[in-house]
Amino acid sequence: MTVTFNKYEDHFNKEYMTLLEIKGRNKAKLYAEKARIQSQGDDGPIKKDDYQAFLEFSKKASQAIARSWLKGDDEKNPIKEALLYGTQADIKKAFKQEGADIDGFFAPLKVVVTVCWNCYSCGFHEKPEEQTPTLELSIPYPPKPNGISDEQLEAWANNSDEEVYHPDIPFMPMPC
Repeated sequence: MTVTFNKYEDHFNKEYMTLLEIKGRNKAKLYAEKARIQSQGDDGPIKKDDYQAFLEFSKKASQAIARSWLKGDDEKNPIKEALLYGTQADIKKAFKQEGADIDGFFAPLKVVVTVCWNCYSCGFHEKPEEQTPTLELSIPYPPKPNGISDEQLEAWANNSDEEVYHPDIPFMPMPC
């Protein structure tokens, strides 16, 4: 019997538990916000199993970063431009275009986005000073490591295997 340890699994579990803790501390406010959203005709937060949705969201965001590393500096890339020069709205819009809707995924929490230039995994931080339940999401966007080939990036960026949520590439950023 072969046992495979996925180096990302522990990270995902910790970040997911942090997200659940933040939501738990703000449960009453979140239920009120969810009721408000649903009363306006929106179906509200995610319908799938939350952890499964968390993995899918993170995969799409990671693949978007891989695609941004593939493009040359002379080619326009919405993720790269948003993370390097954009506002929070630009970053959220660029990720949404790549299938990773930050506001939609974390609803009804308000999300403040920051970019971490020297890390490879995301971080969640509650902002208790805010009146609305607020989550600070730190998205990793370090320089592309020299050891990652374009072939590896392309394979991860185009991976459509519904059972694979983590890249085999060391130092590939995982936004969540």
